[in-house]
Amino acid sequence: MSDLYVIGHKNPDTDAICGAIALADFLSQTSHPEAKPARLGEVPERTAWVLEQAGVQAPKLINHVSECAADVQFALVDHNEFKQSVDGIDDAPVVYVLDHHRLAGDVVTKEPIRFINEPVGSSCTIIAREYRYAGLTPSKEIATCLCAGLISDTLLLTSPTTTELDKEILPWIAELAGIDPEEFTEGFFAVGSLLGSGSTEAILNTDRKEFEENGTKLTIAQIEERGLGPFDGRREELESALKQLCIDGDYALALLAVTDIKDNNSMIIASGKTECIAALPFEKVDETLFFGKGVCSRKKQIFPAAAEAIAKS
Repeated sequence: MSDLYVIGHKNPDTDAICGAIALADFLSQTSHPEAKPARLGEVPERTAWVLEQAGVQAPKLINHVSECAADVQFALVDHNEFKQSVDGIDDAPVVYVLDHHRLAGDVVTKEPIRFINEPVGSSCTIIAREYRYAGLTPSKEIATCLCAGLISDTLLLTSPTTTELDKEILPWIAELAGIDPEEFTEGFFAVGSLLGSGSTEAILNTDRKEFEENGTKLTIAQIEERGLGPFDGRREELESALKQLCIDGDYALALLAVTDIKDNNSMIIASGKTECIAALPFEKVDETLFFGKGVCSRKKQIFPAAAEAIAKS
């Protein structure tokens, strides 16, 4: 039987890596005993802390489908757009998709597959529910991974993406993991401030997604911090790097959102076409800097605003 690699998106965040680990475990117990987790980028420092807490190894790194056996299959978690997936995925068999983002319409398969897409706070929420539906109980290690994905994506249930299902699932998996969600959240966000000590490359690429909207390319990077003290001192270098990224990627619009998890506000640097930047609906600080009051979700707040700005320009 061929291997099944469960992969999150490029520039993986905690939900992508922990979701791949948990979904591979679930599938190995149910429909795909050969399922294995993989990743499409380096493990962020905070995610590495989670894996250490869980006692779980980082998934195998894959850069291109050609690195895998000829008969390998793939399951996508926390994404459903080929632009965000492993290079070469267009020609590989995708047999399972589990996600909580918009549908982009470019996943094409030769046979019917299991495709789960729901508007909840994290992919790990859906995976945890799948365990419940199957009458299975996640191990302590997997429950810790599920908690991390849910907590990081919903900012401990404070993000506007949070749903009743997220609120229902978290106490269950937290009990299985033997953790206190608030203490875990403090520990998670205390690790590795990218704004304080990370390189510009890490800030722009640790959690960045590329989108295509009506034939127009855009990209949105986001980092989450406990306070934005270092922002002013790094704004110039970040803006310069964002401009170069915009040129190299041929994007109509490139955004970097630096989100303060204490009050769920964001500072947003923009680069790209002048008319696209001008059409952004956030509070304007200057020509390329915006303040997003209560803005913390790329999926529900930042991307829709960017897509609307492109449509208007």
